[in-house]
Amino acid sequence: MSATERRRSNGGIDPGQLAVGAGLGLLLLLGAGLWVAVHLGRLFDPAQSPLPTENPVALPIYLVRGMVPMTAADLVCLGLVGVLAGAVCALAARAVLRRRKPNRHVDKAAPHMARGRELDRYTRAAAAAVAARLGAATGIPGVFLGHTVAGRRELWADWESTEVDIWGPRTGKTTSRAIPALLDAPGAAIATTNRRDLVDATRDVRAARGTVWVFDPQDIVGELPSFFWNPLTYITSGPADPVVKAQQLAGIFAASIAPPDSKADRFFDPKGQALLGHLLLAAAVSGRSMADVYRWVNREIDTEPARLLDATYRASADFVRGIIGSPDKQRGGIYATAELCITWMTNPSAVRWLSGGSGRTEFAPGRFAHSTDTLYLVSREGRGTLGPLTAALTAAVCEAAEHVATRSPHGRLPVPLVAVLDEAANVCRWPELPDLFSHYGGRGIYLLVILQSWRQGEDAWGHRGMAKMWSAATVRIYGGGDTEVPFLDELRRLIGQYRPQSTSATSSRSGRSVNYSEERDDVLDVADLSALQRGRAVLIGSGARPVLIAPRPWSMGPHRAAVEASRAAHDPAAQPARPVLNPEPDVPPAGALFRGRTS
Repeated sequence: MSATERRRSNGGIDPGQLAVGAGLGLLLLLGAGLWVAVHLGRLFDPAQSPLPTENPVALPIYLVRGMVPMTAADLVCLGLVGVLAGAVCALAARAVLRRRKPNRHVDKAAPHMARGRELDRYTRAAAAAVAARLGAATGIPGVFLGHTVAGRRELWADWESTEVDIWGPRTGKTTSRAIPALLDAPGAAIATTNRRDLVDATRDVRAARGTVWVFDPQDIVGELPSFFWNPLTYITSGPADPVVKAQQLAGIFAASIAPPDSKADRFFDPKGQALLGHLLLAAAVSGRSMADVYRWVNREIDTEPARLLDATYRASADFVRGIIGSPDKQRGGIYATAELCITWMTNPSAVRWLSGGSGRTEFAPGRFAHSTDTLYLVSREGRGTLGPLTAALTAAVCEAAEHVATRSPHGRLPVPLVAVLDEAANVCRWPELPDLFSHYGGRGIYLLVILQSWRQGEDAWGHRGMAKMWSAATVRIYGGGDTEVPFLDELRRLIGQYRPQSTSATSSRSGRSVNYSEERDDVLDVADLSALQRGRAVLIGSGARPVLIAPRPWSMGPHRAAVEASRAAHDPAAQPARPVLNPEPDVPPAGALFRGRTS
């Protein structure tokens, strides 16, 4: 039998020792029961002779030798004590089994992981001290992570942290991480998701702190467009060079439509993306619209964008003219690539959310960064996805918050912004995201990226990008459900090993002997990590060994009643029938969208 099997079967205790201990405990329990029963009998029948001793160990011996006669009252009391003791033991055993049964296997690893002073930097007091040093007087010390399984100690991430979580499907990532983090956000908050449950559970709680904005271009939540956002304002706002911002926006649009495991064309993909960036720049600086950009990518020899760029951005104008002057097939491939990046412009719902009219408010990322508002970005992966828009708006808000932070005391937001990027690989493929983890923690922007698997992150950001994001995060949580052996094996090595003491007992004519030996064994192996039960997670924080934690779902938190009320209020079954929207968006003609709104 291996060391792991011995540990799982009896926790490393020799069966002989276990039997001896159980026997001694039974004898002590029997002696205590006899002592209590005899004394109770004397209370009910005072006429009995006094006891010769008060020693609970000696009293059973006197009873066996007949030196203390057992009366009827003693026997009745002994029966009552026995029944009561049995009931107490049964209830205690039931409580222990109910508490430990779901996690009895993995919990045995907890004592071999980080404990005690190793976790001091993740205590509530430590997080509060960081908040005080940073001037983040929010009343909330940080982001609650969970309790340690060994010792039930609260663990918190401070406001200088950033976090990456990997939770497989149906492991509780939304209920235990996304919803609680959003509920506790002290200032502005962003949340991306591909389902309505996150929105329904938190929107009323967040509405008590500020305005709630639900960006739902794919009609997943059923939100009618009450505001609009012009993507071109991303280019003209902030201190960064508009040329750089235009190329970044084109990169977001391109990354969001790239299918997993696709191989980029070394010529057409970079050229097409660059062309799109220059066309976006031309529209942004001239007061044109996304509709104009889509018209340009479908008219290969239209020189209007080059003319608009001539005055200020001559190099960009020359690039556009160079593509127009290319051979027909080459030019056609480049323009086709650019058009593919914004093919979502053919979706009337997308255009509706990007256009003004009907008195709708324009969403301004800069104002949002100063607020305590909440922005929900809802999109779904697959055919017809509008993930490019949710990714672009996420980038716009975070970069606006960064701009505000650089002009605030200590170069960070006075009230931290929390960005809960659930399903980030599907609906928020922001190419620069891995590079921002080491930077945003120092700006007061708490990034919480939640993925379903390591491979999902590689599909979105490549192997290097995913590895960079995982390494740069100061808090990493694995909540189970992944079956990728390379990732789980790396996690196994990070958790480390311990030295179990194994025993073996032999009996012979000369007597019984017990041998002890030590060997190294994994605290949790790949199979353990793959089968990690719901209600348990592994926290890997900077500066500490991994620790086994019990995350706290919203149903066990302080906002339970408010969340239940919000869910009930926004349950689709309880909502009145919604009028059918006109399939054709009520917007100005192409070429007039967003005109005059470039900042």
